[in-house]
Amino acid sequence: DWVEIEVQDPAENQDQVRLTYSLLEPGVLRWRVPVEIEDAGGIQASVVFGVDPQGTDGLDQFLGEDNLPPLPPEEVFDVRFIVTPQFATLPDIRSNTSQLRLHSLYFQPGPQGYPFTLRWQPLELPQGELIIQDIFGGLFVPPTEMHSTGSIIVEDSRVSILRFDVTPETDEEPPTTPQNL
Repeated sequence: DWVEIEVQDPAENQDQVRLTYSLLEPGVLRWRVPVEIEDAGGIQASVVFGVDPQGTDGLDQFLGEDNLPPLPPEEVFDVRFIVTPQFATLPDIRSNTSQLRLHSLYFQPGPQGYPFTLRWQPLELPQGELIIQDIFGGLFVPPTEMHSTGSIIVEDSRVSILRFDVTPETDEEPPTTPQNL
């Protein structure tokens, strides 16, 4: 389905846009959060995590998740979500229940090493609780609510895995904003 919107400014300039949308059943959300990652040498990558009604805790090839090859040698930049001890992928899309789910992001710097900088857009995050911290319970990277900032810096080379603790909200009504459609 689609809706057409026509806008006219005070100078009587007009513009039209056609938005395509789909209605979801109540409580069903789909969203993706892109995260940009950069090491000290300026090597960058982008990863995505999110939820989908068809997502699972395994690899979902129909959602773009493919098992990555083994880790490259040390000093070769790499980032990946660890889905299980046997599987790693770049997008990590899970089911869309309102229960806590953990996304584990592994990163390995290039020759310039640490620090690592992770960036995201807080205003584009879904509602709910999204906490990022190290896998040591926040010992080196304290728990940070992702809505409250747009980046973190990982300086300690003992940290090579960050954990995203995600508890999304589900709606009783279908989403009504374009970002959730």
